[in-house]
Amino acid sequence: MDERTSFAHQVVAKLAEESAPLLQVTDTTGFRKLVPALVQKGLDHLNLSMFSAEMRTTILNAVADEYLRRGNLHDATKAFLLAGNKVKLTAVGQDFERIGLVDYAIETYKLADDNGRLLTVGTKCMEDGRFSSAIRAFTAINSAEMLGRLGKECFDKGKFDYAFEIFSTLSDGAKLSEVGERCLAEGQYSYAIKAFATVRDAEKLNRAGDRCLREGLLRSALEAYTLAKNDMMIQFIHENFAGQTTVI
Repeated sequence: MDERTSFAHQVVAKLAEESAPLLQVTDTTGFRKLVPALVQKGLDHLNLSMFSAEMRTTILNAVADEYLRRGNLHDATKAFLLAGNKVKLTAVGQDFERIGLVDYAIETYKLADDNGRLLTVGTKCMEDGRFSSAIRAFTAINSAEMLGRLGKECFDKGKFDYAFEIFSTLSDGAKLSEVGERCLAEGQYSYAIKAFATVRDAEKLNRAGDRCLREGLLRSALEAYTLAKNDMMIQFIHENFAGQTTVI
């Protein structure tokens, strides 16, 4: 059972017996006058199990529309999700975008399986320098091409944390090595060590350890040598600098 199905079952399964009398209707129009009462009760407290699947969908769409009318985008998202209404989920995502809640928009487009909107919003986030959101959008559509472009953008701008995340996701060892070399040259030793460790490059880890040792960064040097399995330098640090914990 995926996350969306689990969520749907969790919400629909919640029992509120006192709400049942409100819902004893059999046509698709009679319940509409009850929508404000259903909204007031709250989506998580409704029990619609007595209805057919078609009737539940109709009710959920009506409740979602009311939430949307009131500007309650989060509950509208839940209701449209339960109704399986992907078109309306995309519309809610666009509303999130309009008010600047881009990460919520991305999550809503994911629920709607709207790869087109995810590509569009991810590209805009990349252009605006919102790299974390762009990563989320491009990862959702499994776009190695766009993640690669984004990784290069982050690398060129010195956003090594994002570059590392992207190239790790892509399992791009060559790019991770480039990130490590650049970080080593610029004194970003923690990222350099992380990158070299990810690609399991003992030689470069030892170089990073040597650089850290020369600068008195003993804890970082020890980390690099340990990852490189350089027992000689590990012993050297333990025996000559015991108790010293200078860090980056």
